[in-house]
Amino acid sequence: MTNEYGDDPVVSSVPGASRGAAIGALIANVIGLCLCFVFTIPGIILATIAIAQADNNPKGSRICTRAAWILFALAILGWPVLWFVVFAPESTAESLNEFFNFFNTLLS
Repeated sequence: MTNEYGDDPVVSSVPGASRGAAIGALIANVIGLCLCFVFTIPGIILATIAIAQADNNPKGSRICTRAAWILFALAILGWPVLWFVVFAPESTAESLNEFFNFFNTLLS
């Protein structure tokens, strides 16, 4: 089949990207933002870009979707670490001090 210029039309061999994963990443990152995971803001931006590029740039859409999911996972996994670093140092130090005092009394 040829077009009006006698050339074969260019047919993309890359299938279109699924918008479902990008929409899921967008929803997950919005929920993460509602739970005060500030680090999900770049995930929201990347998921929105992925949805917009799903038809025109499927490879870029997949990359943005994957990055949005990774940012969401890092926000979820990083929250307990952040909590222990920011909010729990005093109580953690007290607990460790009590443990070492108990251990020292056992050795004495």
